[in-house]
Amino acid sequence: MLYRISSAYYRTQTARHLLWMVGLVAAVLASFYYLFQAAAVADFILPVLGIAACSAYFIKLFQHVRQGRSAYPEIELDNQAKTLTLVQGDNRIQVDISHILDLRLKYRSYHLEQIQMTTQEGEVLRLEGYDELEDLGAELELLTPSHNVKRSKIRIR
Repeated sequence: MLYRISSAYYRTQTARHLLWMVGLVAAVLASFYYLFQAAAVADFILPVLGIAACSAYFIKLFQHVRQGRSAYPEIELDNQAKTLTLVQGDNRIQVDISHILDLRLKYRSYHLEQIQMTTQEGEVLRLEGYDELEDLGAELELLTPSHNVKRSKIRIR
């Protein structure tokens, strides 16, 4: 079965990224202002670090927004082979469900909000914002041994 990112989650994340980008532009402008006001060499350090850090994060967010929906992987679940495959462009990551050490289903108001898996290799995979996330959680819960499944409530976000 194939799971894709939901439209509502995509819009929310894009709006958050754009808001952060506006804030970063403001921070870079403020850093430039303090850079031009600097009198001593020591006064240059903080504005230069602010410009470098904000610019790097701005570039990362811009690339994510520019990629659009292709920035979020599609999930393929094969019940017979007991594998979970993440597909993003030409990249495919396959996880054998028997290698999942910890499956956490995180609920908010009785709705599945997030699935977090830890594999034997120590990789942590967090899935949120997908269409039919409840179905994916139910399928993974059936395929994973019950002693590895934990349910929790998200209280603070």
